Formats: sequence, structure tokens, C-alpha cells
Amino acid sequence: MKLKVIKAFDWAHRGVQVECFEAGSIIDTEDEDLIRVATGEGWAAEDDGSAPQAKPSAGLKVDELKAALAAKGIEIPEGAKKDELAALLDAQGSEQQ
Repeated sequence: MKLKVIKAFDWAHRGVQVECFEAGSIIDTEDEDLIRVATGEGWAAEDDGSAPQAKPSAGLKVDELKAALAAKGIEIPEGAKKDELAALLDAQGSEQQ
């Protein structure tokens, strides 16, 4: 089954192998536990082309937003609040689509 990630999350396969899934990515898996939990928690939806598109900032904390902006080479305004950082990241993401 293919799942479209709506909100970034980490998953421990077999309880030990941790994998990070980013919003917007596609998971191709037959892992019933992953499918059940990810869809049940609203982290992912079956990828039939109609899954909601998450914003790049979905679920990120301030430090993670700053790191994502820095990785994209986006200047971070001094004193910017979380919602401002998220808006910057989301604007960059919508330009790429």
C-alpha cells in the first residue's frame, strides 16, 4: 500500500529501526502496524491522489523550522516567531509545486 504523509512523524520498525517520514513523502509499505497507526493518527492517508497536502511546516518545532529554512538557504529574520517561520517555509514550498 502507498501512503502519503500528511504530518511528519518517526516510526520504529519492529520497535528498533527508526525511520523519519517527512510531510509530502510517499511510503510504500505492507507493514500493517505502520498503516494502521499512521492512518489512525492522521499522519498519513492512502495515496489514491486525493490525500490532503500538508504544508512543509506541519508539525515542526521552532528549531526544526529554523533548520529547514537554513537548509533551503532562506534568511531567518531576527526575532521571528514560530508562525512567521512557518509562513516563510510554507511559501517556499508552494513556489516549488
